[in-house]
Amino acid sequence: PSLRAMLASLGASALPLLTRALQNKQLPPDVRRELLLVLTTVHDPGTYALVAGFTTAEHPMVRQAALQAIARIDVGRAEPELIKAMADPSVNVRVVAIEGLGAIGSRNRAFLTFLYDLFEGKLQPTVSALTRKGAAHEVASELSAHYQLLTAGCAAVTSMAQRRRLDL
Repeated sequence: PSLRAMLASLGASALPLLTRALQNKQLPPDVRRELLLVLTTVHDPGTYALVAGFTTAEHPMVRQAALQAIARIDVGRAEPELIKAMADPSVNVRVVAIEGLGAIGSRNRAFLTFLYDLFEGKLQPTVSALTRKGAAHEVASELSAHYQLLTAGCAAVTSMAQRRRLDL
C-alpha cells in the first residue's frame, strides 16, 4: 500500500504525526502537498483548522493543496479562504480558488464580479504588456495565466449552472 493509504488508514491517530511533519519546512513542497491531501481522510474536528493554516504557506504548491483539502473537508467553511485565495500571486492557487468557488455555487460579490470582469475582457493582459520588446517569456507567461483563469472561470460557471446556482 502507498504511504497515503497507510496514513489514511490510521485516521485521527495519525493527526499528531501529520501535524509535526507538515510543520517541518525542510520537507519538500510536494511531500507537504501529499500530507495535506491525506488529511482529507482524517475525520477529526481539528483537521479543518490545521489544514486551513496552510492556505498562506510560503510555497504555492502547499497553498494549492491546502485549499483543495479544506474544500473536501468542509466545503461550507472553505468559502472565505477560497475568496482570499483569488488574490494569490500564484495563478495555480487562483485557479483552485475559482474552481472551488464555482463548485460550491458561491454568490460572493467579489467572486461574481471577478467572473463578470473576466468574461467581459476587463482582466485581459494589456496590449502594452504584450508588446514589450525582449519579453517573450513574460508575454507567454502572462497569456498562459490569463487563459488558465479563463478556463477556471468557465469551469466555475458550468458548476454553478449545474447546481442551479446561476441562471444562464
